[in-house]
Amino acid sequence: MKPKESDWKKFKNSLDKWREGYLKRKNDEIRAILKDNDLNETEKFWNIVDFQKNESKILRDCFDGYSRSRMSLHMALMKKFEMINQEDIEEFSEELQEHLKNIEKI
Repeated sequence: MKPKESDWKKFKNSLDKWREGYLKRKNDEIRAILKDNDLNETEKFWNIVDFQKNESKILRDCFDGYSRSRMSLHMALMKKFEMINQEDIEEFSEELQEHLKNIEKI
């Protein structure tokens, strides 16, 4: 599916907001690990290393190499990883919304 120009522009303009919102939540999770009194400092350190390794892969999958032709795939991944929600998707064309629903079924 080739996205409409309006969807492509909205997508590009939303990327920073989506990434920053996601990273804020992830940074809150890191803070929670650091405050966890049931973990020693070594456990905290290695838990955060593992956490960041996993999250950096997710970020690369969702944000690296995006293009207009791959926009819907990136949006589907972002939804899967809760970077965007249904409310975000509803700002896009009906055609794109339907296409994303079909991707989710796969």
